[in-house]
Amino acid sequence: MISLPWRRSTNASAINGIALLKANHREIERWIEAFQLTTSTRRQLEIAFRICEMVRAHIEIGQQIFYPAFLKATDADHRKCRAAAELRAMGKLIEEIERTSPSEDSYFPTTHLLCEMFLHHVKQEEEVNGIFELARNARMDLEALGEHMRRRHPQPPVAACLGRSRTMR
Repeated sequence: MISLPWRRSTNASAINGIALLKANHREIERWIEAFQLTTSTRRQLEIAFRICEMVRAHIEIGQQIFYPAFLKATDADHRKCRAAAELRAMGKLIEEIERTSPSEDSYFPTTHLLCEMFLHHVKQEEEVNGIFELARNARMDLEALGEHMRRRHPQPPVAACLGRSRTMR
């Protein structure tokens, strides 16, 4: 029998999808903190690149895996649409950052805006009565969803969520 991401499975060894996403949130939050604390422009550029890379992968997981399953399992259409709009907006900011030279005045403020949008997105997903709570209450098969995420993105951000995160200097 094929286990669909929106139905509960009995595979006790599977990886919980929400746990993966939350671990991904923590990883990106650490990079954001490092970005905000560093005074080295060169290091800020390295960290900004890493943040963009990880947020882009997070967006892809959300748009292609988590939110389609969430929509099928819940009647929270308006929350899914809001989250999808947030993901699209973050994707556009990443594209803008990548088109902009670090020497341009807008580079660092745009990166800071991406960081703030990501932190807001995390709050929307993790707050009481937020998206993750709705997903758990809908009895989504979070283990099958997590396995799908892990297979789709075996490298960061999912690899980092499994305890293989890189250190930040």
